Amino acid sequence: MSNSNAKPGHSPERDGDLWLFQEDAEVAVCLADPCARRHAGAETSVQAHDRIKPHKRAIHQKIIDLARGRGQHGLTVHELAAELQTYPSNVSGRLFELRALGRLAYKLDPTGARVKRRGACVLVTTEAE
Repeated sequence: MSNSNAKPGHSPERDGDLWLFQEDAEVAVCLADPCARRHAGAETSVQAHDRIKPHKRAIHQKIIDLARGRGQHGLTVHELAAELQTYPSNVSGRLFELRALGRLAYKLDPTGARVKRRGACVLVTTEAE
C-alpha cells in the first residue's frame, strides 16, 4: 500500500488512520522544551534549553546505547547521571523525551508496577539490539 503523503526518506508506520513519521517526531521532541510548563518561561531555563537543543540527538543516542548495554537491568536517572558525570536534573528531560518517542519505557514488575531502585524508576530500551 502506498501513501501519497509519504515524504522521501521517511519510513511511515500505520497507527489507525494516522501516518506517523519517526523522524518528524524526533525533530519535534528535539525542538520542544519538556520542562516549559514547569519553568513557565524563566529566562535561565529557556537559555539552558537553547544551549542543549543542538546536542539532543547525540545525547539521546548515548542514552539509548547505555540503556541497551544494560539490557533488562535498565537504568535510573541517578545511574545515568553518574555514568555521564552530571546531575539527574541535567538528564531527566532527555529521559522524558525518549519515553515520549517510545524509545525508552518504564520497567514493570509482574503486577504491572514500575520497578524502582533507590527510589527512582528503572527505564529500559524498547529497541532491539
